[in-house]
Amino acid sequence: MLLSNFFVYANAQEDNEGAELAIKIVGNLPFIEIGKDNIIKLEFEDRFGLNWTSILDKFGWFIPKLEWPFLFGQDVKKYLGYSSVDFYGEVVNNVSGWHAFVDPSEVSKTTGGMKANLTLHVRVDKLSTSSYATIRIKCIRRLANGETEGPTFAYISLKAKPQHYAEIDILQTVKEAAPGSIIYFPVDITNKGNFVDTFQFKPIEEEDGLSGVISGQSIVLSPGETQRVYLQIATPRNFVDFGTPREIKVKAYSVNYPNETFIGNAAIVTRGINMESPAAFILLFIIVIIAIAFIIYKRYRNKSLPSTKKSIEKKSNRQHTKEMIQKENITVSERRVHGNINKKIAKIQREQERQKRKLQK
Repeated sequence: MLLSNFFVYANAQEDNEGAELAIKIVGNLPFIEIGKDNIIKLEFEDRFGLNWTSILDKFGWFIPKLEWPFLFGQDVKKYLGYSSVDFYGEVVNNVSGWHAFVDPSEVSKTTGGMKANLTLHVRVDKLSTSSYATIRIKCIRRLANGETEGPTFAYISLKAKPQHYAEIDILQTVKEAAPGSIIYFPVDITNKGNFVDTFQFKPIEEEDGLSGVISGQSIVLSPGETQRVYLQIATPRNFVDFGTPREIKVKAYSVNYPNETFIGNAAIVTRGINMESPAAFILLFIIVIIAIAFIIYKRYRNKSLPSTKKSIEKKSNRQHTKEMIQKENITVSERRVHGNINKKIAKIQREQERQKRKLQK
């Protein structure tokens, strides 16, 4: 950090004359806050060799303007009068994300010994890749005749207030998995801060029956650097699931600033049957028992079927024989009945004929 009341000078470039001035920092240099307009108070001092105001007071206008050019040469005219100085704020090496400008950008009607207050505005973007930068203030003097002198440079080294920020990108935000399975997510973590930082992953919270681990628990990253880790998730060991969405949160923090947590989100849809669950084993056991019982039944049935068939056939034969006997008995009886009837009819017919002969006599 530069001290207050410290003058910052720089030599003029080789092919130019210096602008003959000084820039002084007023007060202490602060840490530069990210994303804000940071103000640094400066004081400009004109160290030009001539004080035009004093010359006018002492000699008036006529002698310097007319006699001195004749005595000292025409080149002296450009120094006889007030000048102005332009200020340009620049970032050395164009460090990404750093910006600077000077307000006011011009001090007019200045001469040797004059002082003026300036304000250097510095802004650092949140995505800047560097926490350090050097601001260069370029100063160019415009003389009385319009010619320029300089540039002269003043340099101020600044440091941004540390910024801790990480971006967590889960490359596949939604995956489907069976109950009781293990699934992997690739995860990219990027240091979006402005200095080398160490990020620590928090343990995966076991929500909705999910449990998980990260392949790298602690990672050191430079500004803008990205590193890939892998998230391993174990799904609940339910027997059957018809499609339940479950949220995953990957959380990380900077070891230098643990109060702020950076989060990446993903989801798992569990769907299917878990063949390794106790319920699956019980169901499988029941199915096996039923299958064995069915096989035993089939075998027993196949063995007992012939004897049963023979028994049925015997019974059927006996029944058939009985029916035949009954039919024969019925036939014999019918024959007897018919024989008796015929005899009675013949007897009646003979009786009728005898009665007829009697009547004829």
